[in-house]
Amino acid sequence: MTAYRLYCLDGAGHISLADWIEAASDAEALAEARQLKKDALQCEVWQGDRLVGSLDKHAIRHGPTPLSQLRRESGQCQPGHPGHR
Repeated sequence: MTAYRLYCLDGAGHISLADWIEAASDAEALAEARQLKKDALQCEVWQGDRLVGSLDKHAIRHGPTPLSQLRRESGQCQPGHPGHR
């Protein structure tokens, strides 16, 4: 298990809460952050001085948006690409 630090930010971008998370992987730490802080506006998960991920209120409540969807919405995904619909 690896120690991660969870920081939740207020509307001004200041740390409103800090907590420790123990997880086996980055993905598990992000998933645990989503479960713990469903009412937060934004959270960041850090491992030492490395930012593992930042979750906005949508990602905290609904999970992260798949990369293929983000590419489609931004026009980066070309017809014929598996992520294109």
